[in-house]
Amino acid sequence: MLLPIAFHAAISSSIVIPRSVVRADGKVTAEEYEGSWKAVNPCGTVYACFDNDRLYIGFSPKESGIASVFLLNGNTLTVLHASAALGTATYRISNQSAKCVKKFDWQARPTPASDYSKKLDAFWRLEKWSANSIDDPKAQNNDREFQVSLDLIQSQSTKIFLIYDSTMNSSVTFTFPQFRQISSQWVELSRGNEVDLNLLDFSDWPVIELKQTF
Repeated sequence: MLLPIAFHAAISSSIVIPRSVVRADGKVTAEEYEGSWKAVNPCGTVYACFDNDRLYIGFSPKESGIASVFLLNGNTLTVLHASAALGTATYRISNQSAKCVKKFDWQARPTPASDYSKKLDAFWRLEKWSANSIDDPKAQNNDREFQVSLDLIQSQSTKIFLIYDSTMNSSVTFTFPQFRQISSQWVELSRGNEVDLNLLDFSDWPVIELKQTF
């Protein structure tokens, strides 16, 4: 049985994300992600595919930066943030306000290098996702590769949004799957800061849909 994942946007048809085998090592190449879902914008390229347990999101950007994956399940917004360290923040959304119920606890720093793989394994067991950090010695260029457990995704319900915040140019923020200008509030949210949700809009975020294909 084949279970492709689709990002479904309200204004367009589903974009099917195929099953694939990826070696999540911090190196994102077109060859490795051949046949995966792909989005291209001025920042670079993002790929996505999945296997039995995990959704893989590979950023191949042109500039150094900070990557964040937003997952919206009902009234719970989870931010998966990868910069010099990894961290998860959780917000409860109600009446156009966001209450941070879990603040970032920065972990899995790549120094010392001898402990890095153990830190990533421990982070995965605790948070059910992982990614390579900016200073990962095994990473390629500015690549950032996320692994997200399918336990964090509710079929036909979870919304997803990706942000890549350039550290070379503080005024440049790139978004996926849609490329658009966004409020600076999103960047603040990705950094764990309190924001006014009246300034934010979730309506056009695509929905992750698990489909069965025979």
